[in-house]
Amino acid sequence: MADLVQMLLKTGLLQFGRFAVQSGWKPYRLNLHMLPSYPDVLGALIEEAVPAVGEVDRLVAAADAIPFGVGLSLCTGIPLVYSRGTDEAPVYDLVGAYDIGHPALLAAGSLNSPELMSRLIGRAKQVGLEIEGVIAVVDEGLFQSAPVRIHALVKLPSVVEMLVKNDQLPAGQGQMVREWLNRHHPG
Repeated sequence: MADLVQMLLKTGLLQFGRFAVQSGWKPYRLNLHMLPSYPDVLGALIEEAVPAVGEVDRLVAAADAIPFGVGLSLCTGIPLVYSRGTDEAPVYDLVGAYDIGHPALLAAGSLNSPELMSRLIGRAKQVGLEIEGVIAVVDEGLFQSAPVRIHALVKLPSVVEMLVKNDQLPAGQGQMVREWLNRHHPG
């Protein structure tokens, strides 16, 4: 995990500071939409993720994880279905070849919204894709219990601890991130 974290930090895919968001502010930012610009980082994430894929017939990529899903699909040979991320057409926003009865793994960029994840799992089920698990690039500490198994390559609370310990993140800033996570994602 340490090497992945350093790659995310070096490329700016993970940043710490004070960032404006719709609901106020956050003490960190994930720029996973930029992942395709860093093929070495994407490759390292895929290499780390492949052993956790398991026995599934389909991969389903959340809208924030299409490049991650494509990489997993290319590396494993498992067909990919992806979400365009629209709420207007909740059943038909999944694109790809699928039919009823396929065990599937959901690929996500970040586990930051249980509601959105549940909605996507529900959409997949409506079209016959049975999501058996989730593999995510980053777990922001939100999912304390989930209806499916979850595997995250990078766990943000652990990252903060590691960075503070290694003097890569000031202790006060680390505390601010921990407090923000505890307020917004109580465990």
